Amino acid sequence: MIKKYTRIGNIALGVTVVSLGAVMYATANNLMSEDARLPLIAVYVISFWTMFWAYAKAKGRSGALGIVLPFFNVIGLVILLCLKDLSNLPPDWACEKCKGKNPALDSTCRYCSAPQPS
Repeated sequence: MIKKYTRIGNIALGVTVVSLGAVMYATANNLMSEDARLPLIAVYVISFWTMFWAYAKAKGRSGALGIVLPFFNVIGLVILLCLKDLSNLPPDWACEKCKGKNPALDSTCRYCSAPQPS
């Protein structure tokens, strides 16, 4: 996993837990009005989505995947945890002939069949 995004995800996880705990504690003890809790709820939601985004990026996936998966709640988290880590793969290569983008493991261009440059 990419360490930069893993660190961001871990920080976002911490903020998520703290903000959720604060909202739950304030609600249980009637410490805040409904309107005063809204900023805490906003922090929770933003950090929750940031956590999913960062963990998707850490696995070498698109950040958009991390934005969509929270809509599936626990199932989205399980999907994210089960995804294969693509961060260790070599980068994709561009064909010199047709400029098509090809996966690193392909030896020939999938668009024009030109060989991969050395």
